[in-house]
Parts: sequence; C-alpha cells; structure tokens
Amino acid sequence: MPPEENDALDRLNSRLYRPGAQEGNGIQRSSLRPAAAAVPRGWDAPPAQGPIIVERRQKLPLAVRFLISAGIFFVLAGAIAAYFLYFGGNSVSTNNIRISITQDGSSAIASGDTLSLLVTVENHNPVAITGTQLTADFPPGTRSADDVTKDYTEDVEDLGDLPAGAAVTKNVHAVLFGSENQQITIPVKVEYKTANSNAVFVKEQDYTVTLTTSPVSITATAVSQITSGQQFSISLLVRSNAPKPLSNIALSATYPFGFTVSSTSIPSTNGLFAIGTLAPGQQQKITISGTLSGTDTDTRVFHWNVGSTASSTNGALGITYGSAESDIAIAQPFLNITLALNGSTAASPTVTAGEQVQGTLNWTNKLATPVLNGKIVVAFSGGGYDPRSVTVQNGFYQSSNGTITFDPTTNGGLQNLAPGATGSGTFSFTVKSADQLAQIHSPSVTLTVSAQGTRVDETGVSGSLTSTVTDVLKIASGLNLSSSIVRTVGPFTNSGPWPPVPGSATTYTVQLAVHNGVNATAGNVVRMTLPSYVSFTGLTNPTGSITYNDSTRTVQWTVGDLASGASSQAAFQISFLPSSSQENSSPPLVGNQNLTGTDRFTQTGVSATAGSLSTQAPNDPAYTQSDGIVQ
Repeated sequence: MPPEENDALDRLNSRLYRPGAQEGNGIQRSSLRPAAAAVPRGWDAPPAQGPIIVERRQKLPLAVRFLISAGIFFVLAGAIAAYFLYFGGNSVSTNNIRISITQDGSSAIASGDTLSLLVTVENHNPVAITGTQLTADFPPGTRSADDVTKDYTEDVEDLGDLPAGAAVTKNVHAVLFGSENQQITIPVKVEYKTANSNAVFVKEQDYTVTLTTSPVSITATAVSQITSGQQFSISLLVRSNAPKPLSNIALSATYPFGFTVSSTSIPSTNGLFAIGTLAPGQQQKITISGTLSGTDTDTRVFHWNVGSTASSTNGALGITYGSAESDIAIAQPFLNITLALNGSTAASPTVTAGEQVQGTLNWTNKLATPVLNGKIVVAFSGGGYDPRSVTVQNGFYQSSNGTITFDPTTNGGLQNLAPGATGSGTFSFTVKSADQLAQIHSPSVTLTVSAQGTRVDETGVSGSLTSTVTDVLKIASGLNLSSSIVRTVGPFTNSGPWPPVPGSATTYTVQLAVHNGVNATAGNVVRMTLPSYVSFTGLTNPTGSITYNDSTRTVQWTVGDLASGASSQAAFQISFLPSSSQENSSPPLVGNQNLTGTDRFTQTGVSATAGSLSTQAPNDPAYTQSDGIVQ
C-alpha cells in the first residue's frame, strides 16, 4: 500500500479509538463514505465485467475455394510451359529444325542453266522426327535438269526418320528460265511428325537466286527517223544463250498505231512469230517491212518480246525471256541524210577494238524550194574512240567538243542547195585498243548528225529547218588465242624418243590459252584437226573440257562463257608416230586452231585463230633446234 494511504488510515484510527472518546459526547461521527471517497482506490479490485465473447470467422464457400485453387494451378502450369518453351527441355519445336541452303557455284546463274542447291536439314529436337519430307517449289517455266522438255515446278525428297541431333543433305536440281536480272525466290519446306503423334510440323525457308542473263536475247535494228508513209524495214535477231536446246520459242510483236505490215520473212499470226526449237548458240533473223503514217514530230514505239509458248500451237507467250523496243520518229526532213560507216548504213554497225572507221555523209534536198546556208554537224560521244585520230575532208574537226562541221566555208555546195541537189563529206577515226577499253563496260561510239538550214517558201517567208539522225557504233570484244607444243613441261608426262625417230611413238603436250577482250562472250569453242600420223591419247586438262571426234579427227575445246578481260587455259596430249619419209623434217602435229564465240553486247560473232603446231617446240625450256627434226 502506498505511504500516503497508510497515513490517512492512522489518523482516522486515532480519532475513533483514543482514550475517553464515547458515543454521544456531542461529537458526531462523520460519514465514512465521503472520506472513503477521498481515499485513493488504486488498490481496489477491478470492476466486474461481463463474459468474454470470441467472434468466429465465416468459412468461404467450396466453389470459391475450388476456383481459387484452379487459378493457382493454371498460373503454375503456364509458367512451367513458358519455361520449357523458352529454355528447352524435352519439348518438340520447329525452332529446333534448321534448314541450310547453299548453291553449288555463284548465287547468280544464267537463265537456262541448271541450278544446283545443297539443302541440309538438322534435327536439334530432343527426340527423333519421322516421315520427314523436303519440298522445293519452283516458278512456272522451270524445267527438269534431266529433261529440259519437261516442266518441273516441284522437287520432293523423302528424308525418312531423323534421330535427335542428326542431319541429312540433299541435292536439288532444276533448270530456271526468266528475264535478265530477274530475282527468283524458291520456297523450301520440311514436313515431319513425331512418335505417338499425328500432328504434322512444317518448317519453311526461302532461297533467292538472280538470273544474270536471259536464255534468249533479242536485238532490234531499225532506222531512227522516217518520213510519213516511207517504206522501211526492221531487222530482229533472236539468239539462244542457253547451254541446252530450247523449245516452243516465239517472238511477239506489238505494232504502234499507223503501222501497216507489207511483208515478213517468216509467217506470223496476230503478231506472234513461231520460231520453234533453238539449239545452243543458234539464232533466227526476222525481217518486218511496212510503212508508218503520222504527223511531223510524232514518235512511234514498237515493242518486241521473246519467250516460249505453253505449246507449239498456243498463240501467246507463256514465259517472257527478253524484250526490246524500237523508237521511230516521223518527220519531214528538209535534207535526206545517209550516214555510212565502213560502207554499212545499218543503224548499229559493229567494229572491233583498234579498227579504223571510215565515215561517209550524203545529203539531198528533199524540198521543192532551195535550202540556203546549210550546216551539217557530226557530234561524237562515248568513250570508244580516240579523239586525236579524227580526220575530215571538206569539213572542220573541233577537238575541244568532238564535232565535225560541214558548212559553206568548207563545202561551197551548202551555200545554196537547189531542190534535189546533193552533197557529201567524208571523215575517219580509230577505235581505242582493247587495253584502252578494258575499263569500259559495253563500249560504243555514238554519232549524232544534225542539219540546219534556211528555206524561202512559196509566199517568200524565210524559215529555219533542223533535222537529226543518230547512229550507234558498237565495239565488239576481241578474242585472243595462243598455242604451243611442249615436251618436258606441262600437266602430263611424255614418253618416246626426242628428237623423234621413225617407227617409234613420241608424245607431246599441246597447250592452249584464250584471252577475252572488252565484252562478255558466250559459247566460246576452239577447234583443230590432227593429221593421220598423230593420235589423241585421251589425256586432257581440265578433264572433260576437251573432246575428240575420231571420224573427223577434230579436237574440240569447249571454253564456254568468258567475262570481260577473262582468260582460260587447257592442254591435251598427242602421240606422233613418224615415218621414214618424214626424216630431216619438222612435220605439223596440230592444224590451225579456230576460236569462235558470240559477243553478248553486240550480239555478233567473234573469232580468233592460231597457226599450226609442228615438232618444233621453242616454248619448252629443254628444247634445242635438233629436237624438232625427225632423225
């Protein structure tokens, strides 16, 4: 008990029970309640409280608890599935199938050549895949590599079963056709199943190849300008660049308004010329003649397309391989100008590198009135000629701008050209050499002839006249062929006596080399013959590029296509069995070699030759003069 409470009780006890204190002595006892109320009650027992009530929580319904449990289960299942999806495990996925596609050779091929693809399929799934099938889809017009006459739009390969971690490679071959620089996309897909499952999985991948050249080329040659109603001809040259025969080839012609056909070199139906089958390197020329009506300054465009038809009787092109256009302007020229280069008036004549070109201009006044102060200018353009080589007669050459001018100061007849009057001028220039043209793609020289003059019409009014003619001189590629006979060097080991002796066979190696000029060439072939006393042993390098025809005794080296500036070499072995009649002589062993090909730019034939080869072998390091004479 606190001290203050003890003091209060002691004081109360002293007053109540001190000696002499009596009841009724006039001292009234005060009530204890107020005093008791003033006494601190910290020691009193706490007041009585009612019973303690414990509140119970109400239980959730069973359906709600089931839904919550199901939600937790699906969240966990999704997390586990995501883990296996992104981190592997034992799952089977198309992401674990890898398709690798490589091309045997360059990623670009010539149209009409065989495309050879190596397709590798790898199974990186943890389990084997079954019933695996590889499919490559080709565009319409694709032909079988085994038979180019058969369509081939799908290649299907059965790969069978692939265990986990296994890989298989298949070769896919097809002959593609299309236009030059066309890109062809080939979809490749792999279909497979897994054990104890009927589901079919598909993995796809595309492969793109570029066609560098068209299998069939078309070259159109026509005048650039005519007068309305004038008769003229257009020459079309269709040539096969493919290594195999092409069937159902046709040319489709679309004529402009105002053109009337008068004759064609081969029949046509609705503008379609059926050519048929073209062998490798074969060409077909088509000439179309007619008249074109129109007003002055009109330009009409002829469209030419070459390709193959769906069949020999189908009247439309199924596949287009190449196209060309001919733009012809209609004008009323006051001068009829004719430009001849090396005697040719063709619109696009062809020359070779280093060749000198002779140019002749002839003009005639076609008007019914005189032409005064005539001026004719020939402008050179293009990097194919040597500007310092230009010479001119009856005209003036200005080297600073590359023009030749014929006017009254150099040619008095141009002062006053009467109706029907004529005149002419000549000039010459030299084409650059092959070395100078090595860095020029498709070299050419463009000659633009423009004429000016003044006429006085029937009413006495003076008017100026102009006329323009353009000619393009294409420079063909120059091929070079060299050859030699060797004995102690080269890819083969030769045998027999050297110098040769009658009755004993001696073998030699024939070495050949071809160098191409400024333009790409196609279908290059070297041919030569062997005399009766020389035999072909069959040894060639590279193997397969040189063949021998025993009936004609002809050796043929198939060089193939050559890019600009490219070279190629080959060699073969021969055996010489000399006769006693050849003693003290150097008999020829190989006849003249002839190289032929086609210039892809000019679409003209190119050729080269090399002289015959005898037992003399000056290119052999061990050769002496006596080694080349039959002993």
